[in-house]
Amino acid sequence: MAAEDVKWVRGLKRNLIVDRILHVLLRPFFTRFCRYSYTPYTPKSETFLLAANHTTDFDQFLECIAVRGYIRYVAADNIFRLGPVSKLILFLVHPIRKRKGADSHETIRAIQDNLRLGINVGIHVEGNKSFNGRTGFISPRTGQMIKDAAGGLITFRITGGYMQKPRWARFRRRGPTRGQVVHEYTRAELDAMTAEEINEILRRDLFVDACEMQRTAPEAYPGRALAESLETALYVCPHCGGLQTMKSSGSRFSCGSCGYAVEMDAFGFFHGRDLVFDNVRDWDAWQREKLRALVNEGQGADVLLHSGQLTVYALSDRKKCRIIRNGQMCLYADRLELTGDGKTLSLPVREISGMAVFLKTTLLITAADGRYQVTSKTPYAALAYFAAYRYLTGKEYV
Repeated sequence: MAAEDVKWVRGLKRNLIVDRILHVLLRPFFTRFCRYSYTPYTPKSETFLLAANHTTDFDQFLECIAVRGYIRYVAADNIFRLGPVSKLILFLVHPIRKRKGADSHETIRAIQDNLRLGINVGIHVEGNKSFNGRTGFISPRTGQMIKDAAGGLITFRITGGYMQKPRWARFRRRGPTRGQVVHEYTRAELDAMTAEEINEILRRDLFVDACEMQRTAPEAYPGRALAESLETALYVCPHCGGLQTMKSSGSRFSCGSCGYAVEMDAFGFFHGRDLVFDNVRDWDAWQREKLRALVNEGQGADVLLHSGQLTVYALSDRKKCRIIRNGQMCLYADRLELTGDGKTLSLPVREISGMAVFLKTTLLITAADGRYQVTSKTPYAALAYFAAYRYLTGKEYV
């Protein structure tokens, strides 16, 4: 057996035992904690890839509860830099590493190797939880990866997860989540499809629009401080056009420049005088175009975005090293500058090969000279930097 195969098979029996124990322990907890209902499913394929949408921090547990059989999940590489905790995670469940904001070639190969060895794999094909409640971008490479792999494909959709804990939110709400297998595709069916046809069934089967669902079949998700930290998702005022001027307090969301204000209710909708948008989805769609225009108009000497009180780390596969404490970040048309502690790290935009947002306010950057992580204890729109970077480099913001 090849060395790479040994890596995935070693400890598999232990992983299977841990999986069975977790099923017994976690099923009652998550069905109650998440008010989770599901339809149990027994796969027809001996080996399968489970592809799901991504709405909560617990999606993998919600999926495993519903689908019979051991599943090895793809996980963000942040969990591999937790010291002893990472070693314990690797020992117990041995996830497949995905480096956020970096090339996914190694991850694709690992997924295909596991499926070839008869090990089921789970992946959240968006790669990120949605900030606005709509299922996000699915890489076109996903369809080709599935077509080139072994085993069948199971599509699994979770609804209610965004409303229960929006990605931008500080606190959870009380309300239901539901999970179900949408369809299982056999290897013979997948072989008969093109990569784009597989991508199309993923987009169709996994699509969720939380705002539309709340309009057609409204359900209350009550909680405290319903708008808290919303400025991490919505960063342009729809009244005055101010950039990074929005602030949240409790259920109130207002502009520090012009005073425009809205209140969020338990159904996820805004209320207020001179209301421009009554939901996060439409507000976000508008601000994307506003930010695109600002980026296109920007000049090299002009600061497009600015944030303070940030901590900057240099990343390696197994650890992170703090290089700036209480720093400043400025994005220009041609560079991203990180300053603090008497240091200045200037990253030319053309040399940044990838950028991603982790959780709400963690920005992951892959540059020519290394990988960096920017974090903050106070809310700021890391999402705005990611969107602006995409526009600056000629990529569609997704």
